[in-house]
Amino acid sequence: MTERNFNAEFDYITYSSRIRYRDDKGYKNISLDYNQNVDLPSSTQLQPVADVSNQTHIYTGNPDLEPGLSHNLRFRYQNNIAFNNITINAETKAEFVEDKIINSTITDADLIKYTTYDNINGDYSLSGNASISKSYFSQNTNINMSAKFAASYDNNISIQNGVKFSGKNTVYKPSVGFKYSYNNKFDFGINYSYSVNETLYDTDAFNDNEYFVQNLKLDTSIFFFKNAFFSNKIAYQYNSRVGDAFDGDAVFWNAGLGVQLWNNKGTLTLVGYDILGKNNGYRRSVTETYIQDIENKILEQYFMLTFSYKFGRIAGQNMNVRPDSPSGRGGYGGGRRGR
Repeated sequence: MTERNFNAEFDYITYSSRIRYRDDKGYKNISLDYNQNVDLPSSTQLQPVADVSNQTHIYTGNPDLEPGLSHNLRFRYQNNIAFNNITINAETKAEFVEDKIINSTITDADLIKYTTYDNINGDYSLSGNASISKSYFSQNTNINMSAKFAASYDNNISIQNGVKFSGKNTVYKPSVGFKYSYNNKFDFGINYSYSVNETLYDTDAFNDNEYFVQNLKLDTSIFFFKNAFFSNKIAYQYNSRVGDAFDGDAVFWNAGLGVQLWNNKGTLTLVGYDILGKNNGYRRSVTETYIQDIENKILEQYFMLTFSYKFGRIAGQNMNVRPDSPSGRGGYGGGRRGR
């Protein structure tokens, strides 16, 4: 048995700062934040001892490993134009990493992997999103329209089989939404999003990949008689990333019928999940070294009868009464608001 003495000590001072502006009425908020984070290597990553518990993947620590130091910058903007019922939000983030700790893996001819740990420079990520919403209110009608755009860019450095390379990942995701409510009798909402994901490598050892996902969601709620309601949720998704052996289309339909009892204290609801039986558990995992298609076992079509009862008071307030909100009611457990 070989005796090993191992000790590692790291001392770091990190900094953070914030600049913030807020107008007198609180409608406009602007902030700029900066902070540092230190990623300390674990004892497993540092110890120069081979872990052979898995004979097909052997890990060995690196005693010369340094902590990773990340610099994070974030800008936020928010403006509530109350007179026009318009809300504008925007956010951007940037992260730059020094001495990032990564896995360095070599795969031999027998497909046995040998992994150690190393420090690299050049990793960074950029992201941002912006959204705007507009609301209209009248005595019986509430309308809200919204639009959002999000994007991100990641430059990731890796080492595989002794080759250092970078993977540049770009994501774009626009989305729009619309909500309508009429006289506490009818709620309607629709949302659409489309996202594109592209990864490019600067080496021929790995294949570039690109895919897109689109989602369409439709929610409706109808309130009739005195305390009865019907909720309907339909969602469509298409994922171009799944393999040819799987169906990239999926349609989900859930519907519920309920009634509130005893002055809105009790709610009885019958809900049908995945009424069309189209729910699936397909997904694809893509890494630098492999592409894997997975089909998960999931709970498919079923129906559920539920009953809930609310009672008691907190701080002198009746727990059964919800404050009025422009979005109205809805949901399978919600039903009609208390009055």
